[in-house]
Amino acid sequence: MTLYLGHPAYDPKPYTRIDPVAQALEGRWRVYADWTKALPTEGRVFAPRLNSFREGDPLTFGVEPNPRIDSGPDRYVAVDPRPVTEVLDFRLVAPEEARRALVERGVQSLIPATDSIIAALKDGICVVVKMERHPTLGRWVANIDGLETLSAYVFDARLFEGDRIGGRWIAVPGITIGAPAGALNWCRDSDFLEAVLKRLRRAAPQADSSLTRAQISQFVAYLTRANLLPTAGAEWNSFRERLQSFASDLAHNVQLTDELLDAICALRPVEVQLASRREEIETKLRDELEDRILQELDKEMEPLSAERDRLASEVAELSARADRERKEVQQAMSDAEGARQALKDELSMVLSQLSDAALSTEETVGMLAARIGARLKEPAQEFGLLAAPGAPWTKPDFTQRPFHEWTKFSQILRNSSFRCGYDLTDLLLVDVAARSGELVVFPEDRAAELVRCYAGAISGGEVVRHILDPAILCVDDLWRQPSNSRPAAFGRAWAAARYDPRRFRVVLLEGLHRTPVDLWLPTLVDLLKDSRRPSNLLVFASIGPSLLDKGRIWQDMDQSVVALTPAPNARLTPYILARASGREPSPACFDAASMPLPISDDILGILTEFEDNTDGVRLRRLASIYRSSLAVATEIDTKSWLSAFADASGADAEISSRLSKGANWLRELLSHQE
Repeated sequence: MTLYLGHPAYDPKPYTRIDPVAQALEGRWRVYADWTKALPTEGRVFAPRLNSFREGDPLTFGVEPNPRIDSGPDRYVAVDPRPVTEVLDFRLVAPEEARRALVERGVQSLIPATDSIIAALKDGICVVVKMERHPTLGRWVANIDGLETLSAYVFDARLFEGDRIGGRWIAVPGITIGAPAGALNWCRDSDFLEAVLKRLRRAAPQADSSLTRAQISQFVAYLTRANLLPTAGAEWNSFRERLQSFASDLAHNVQLTDELLDAICALRPVEVQLASRREEIETKLRDELEDRILQELDKEMEPLSAERDRLASEVAELSARADRERKEVQQAMSDAEGARQALKDELSMVLSQLSDAALSTEETVGMLAARIGARLKEPAQEFGLLAAPGAPWTKPDFTQRPFHEWTKFSQILRNSSFRCGYDLTDLLLVDVAARSGELVVFPEDRAAELVRCYAGAISGGEVVRHILDPAILCVDDLWRQPSNSRPAAFGRAWAAARYDPRRFRVVLLEGLHRTPVDLWLPTLVDLLKDSRRPSNLLVFASIGPSLLDKGRIWQDMDQSVVALTPAPNARLTPYILARASGREPSPACFDAASMPLPISDDILGILTEFEDNTDGVRLRRLASIYRSSLAVATEIDTKSWLSAFADASGADAEISSRLSKGANWLRELLSHQE
């Protein structure tokens, strides 16, 4: 069967057509220009399955008539397609030079779709070398496997009498490589030397001075690194030949240098005079050039200086104008904020009056609230919810009380704790946890008094009380009453906090034990940590000793909320005396919008210490705790408190004890329900 050499005209998908390039004749390739005569009618061959080749890859193939087509295109089909192998001609050099070229140095490139090279050697033999890309040199070198017994074959030199294909000699399958003709050792210099030394070691008698296997490997590695092996050391001969002439020339130049120095030393007086005269001329030229250059520069810079002065004056005027306009903008913004706040204060008075209306006027109030909301838009987004009538304990108080400075917050907490008979540390824990977004849970019998005490120190004494009942099945029921869809106390408090972000709103969810807790409380705890929760909304809850639905216990509740069990001192407190005398002290109120906030670097610095031993959820919780603790930083050790919140066995034994006590109380209460 006649062999051809060609390449796919396009990528097989899966079929393609092959453009022939040459035909094998008597062991050599012949290139033709017009193939339409040899392979009518298009001069191409149809290849139905050629999946291992791509467009342009050279290959050899035979042809046979296409049984499906008698005339027209695709009359011939390619059979037995094979990748080609390049032949390198090393017949005029020693076989060792051929080995070094392929094994030690490598070649720059290979023919596509092949990984072998045929080396034609002296005496009519050849070897087939499998190549691989060197990991660092980027060249193709021989694969070392099997090089110590590389098979040799008879070579058909008629190939070199034919045509080159793309500037390369391509082997003719079945002809160029003939019968086996022995084997050659073509392993690398380093492998060859190591193998010889190990063989000699086995043959020679062993003595104390004999090389060990490890020393042989180290010796061969040293020779390789020093480039002393035959392949790498070819340059030493050229070094020797050049150094012979280089050394004599160098010695001659050194001698000439000494003679020149002696001659110059004899002219030293002339050199001194020349140096003095040169210095005098340089000084005179420098003075003259400096004066002339300065005069020319002043003349050339004169218009630029005038322009600079004009621009400086213009910049000063623009800067002054910008300062005036900036002050005007700031004043306008301040006036707008004042007008906005005055409007909100007026709306607060309207809300107070509307929310005190009778339930029978609910429809009228709703219509009025809708009209006000439509006119005022952003300031009254929650207006309808806040204006709806309701019970007094479910409605936020819109009395406009003056704000205290945050620098007085710690002292006011201290005064409030003393007045109500609570320990200051307990009230500090309540404050830090609540302002960080935690749900703070108390025993039912003391929750109302404790929350009222805390509210008197931060929200002007206002507490919205949401009385829980068995109808609470999801968090939406905290927004609207399930029975009549009227606004619920929690929803009012949330809306009031959004309506006026400056005033804290305290809400107490009374009676968790009256509801199926696990249906809605986990979601609420998660929502309180959400960014949409108003930061001025502080949420507390109470729980009693007997759950209504023991099948709906939230087992992880003690790990997800901050449970505290503070108790007042068993004595007559100033608060009791004040109520008895009718002279209750004025409650304090603080601006939530101006609450002290830490800077990012401080947060990063302190939280990095907890990063390795704390998960992401706890880190977010600690970040919020740190943020809220800044307002009472003068009263607490912030780092110790963070350690206590991160781990109940933290560095601050007192805080850890109070947190552990609360968690244990809640855990024991829940376990007894089971």
